[in-house]
Amino acid sequence: MKTPTSRTYGARALRLVAVAPRCHLCPDEDQALADPTLTVTFRPASAIPRQVALCESCHSGRPSRGRADLGPADLAWRVVEHYATTLLAAYEERRWLPHRGELEFAAEFARTPWTEESVRAAVREADDTV
Repeated sequence: MKTPTSRTYGARALRLVAVAPRCHLCPDEDQALADPTLTVTFRPASAIPRQVALCESCHSGRPSRGRADLGPADLAWRVVEHYATTLLAAYEERRWLPHRGELEFAAEFARTPWTEESVRAAVREADDTV
């Protein structure tokens, strides 16, 4: 065990480095810088609530943007938005073409109100081919 007066034997002292905060909702592969003025309270189910920062896009687009809390609907919205963007890019690059059932599901899903119950019901009632 080293004491404050012991030798360091060539070990360098650690230096703290300031890291720019990243958006809490953005996926890891394209995480944007967070705006420190756009903070919300994240209340995970099994941990202590904490303040997190969001980028402008996530802050203005999330379902509960009028509240100061970050909830399950916000996290689900970001996942769906991420996968929809990925599918759109694949469609535009002709790497993926949807089946008829997928097109019908997407048209119905676009008209679904954004609540947890309605999204779960739409996914539950979807055809197995979707």
